[in-house]
Amino acid sequence: MENGHKSGQTGQFDRSELDKRSNSIDQSLTNGAIRSIRVGQTEQFDRSELDKRGNSIDQSWTNGAIRSIRVGQTGQFDRSELDKRSNSIDQSWTNGAIRSIRVGQTEQFDRSELDKRRNSIDQSLTNGAIRSIRVGQTGQFDRSELDKRSNSIDQSLNRTVRWMGVGYPW
Repeated sequence: MENGHKSGQTGQFDRSELDKRSNSIDQSLTNGAIRSIRVGQTEQFDRSELDKRGNSIDQSWTNGAIRSIRVGQTGQFDRSELDKRSNSIDQSWTNGAIRSIRVGQTEQFDRSELDKRRNSIDQSLTNGAIRSIRVGQTGQFDRSELDKRSNSIDQSLNRTVRWMGVGYPW
C-alpha cells in the first residue's frame, strides 16, 4: 500500500479518510469474526462498531461470515481465507484512490461515484454469500462464488474511473 503523495501532485487529498476506511475493512472483518466465534454471540453481534466505520464492504463480509457460522461453520471457520479476502478489498480500494490521485484528480475526485461502485460490490458479495448458503452447503462454505465477486473489484474500480473521463493504461 502506498503512503502519501507522489511528488508534483496538486491539491490535498485527505489521506486520513482513506486510511480510516481501508484500515477498518481489515480490522473489522477479522476482529468481528473472531469475536463472534470466541464468545458464541452470533445472534448478538455488535453491529455498532461496523456502523461507526461506515463501510458497507466490511459489513457485507461480516454478514457473510455470520451466515456461514449460523449454518454450522463455527468450528471450521477459515481465518486465513477471510484475511486474504479483506486484504484484497483493502488493497483494491486504496489502489483505486491512488490511481485517481496520480492523474491529477485530487480536487475533482468523485467520491459519490466510488460510493455507488462500493455499494455494488457490497451487494455482489452479499448475494454470493447468500447464494452459497441457499444451495444447501451447510457443511462447507462455497467460496468460489465469492472468489469471482472479489476478483471483480479491481475491474469495477477501473470502470468507475474510466466513466469519470480519465484515461488509464490498464
